[in-house]
Amino acid sequence: MEILTALMDLPGDEAMTRQHAYSQYLWAQAYADLRWSEAAVPSAQEAAVKMKQIKSRLHLCRLRGLHAQLSQLDGRNLEVIRLGVMLPSGGRSR
Repeated sequence: MEILTALMDLPGDEAMTRQHAYSQYLWAQAYADLRWSEAAVPSAQEAAVKMKQIKSRLHLCRLRGLHAQLSQLDGRNLEVIRLGVMLPSGGRSR
């Protein structure tokens, strides 16, 4: 696990950033599916920061779906609310 964590912290190009963001999203989704919102939110927030950096509209859309799921689980949690604020609206922008 330490090796995996060390590899995820390596600086890299956009492809590595995208992989790291997607990995964080998958962790968050897995925790949310287990109904562990407290564990899901930090990974989702980290994924949101990375996905905004690389301007990944597809992944941000996935995160909005995850946010909706987390809101149903624990909508009054301040960190869930912060995640929603971090995400851009669902409309298209150019």
